[in-house]
Amino acid sequence: MKKKLLSAVFAAMLAVGSLTGCGNKASEASTSKTTIEFWTIDLKANFEDYFKTMIANYEKENPDVEVNWTDIPYADMQSKLVAAVAGGTAPDVVN
Repeated sequence: MKKKLLSAVFAAMLAVGSLTGCGNKASEASTSKTTIEFWTIDLKANFEDYFKTMIANYEKENPDVEVNWTDIPYADMQSKLVAAVAGGTAPDVVN
């Protein structure tokens, strides 16, 4: 009985393993850039040079990534963030 069970498990593993090799390689080799939406709360006036330098360094180290930085006034952040989340367009990072 154990021999039949082991044979069935091995056959199932072999079948699953052979199917994983049937993936689409074209999707893995995609050359499109990943975009990161980065929002800050009223920091541009004091930290614009800092953030621009950090973003440029990050994009240089990660050429397949583009960072879109948006600085939101403090008074507008809550309403903009709630609207973005409700609309399915929330930023990836909020500081």
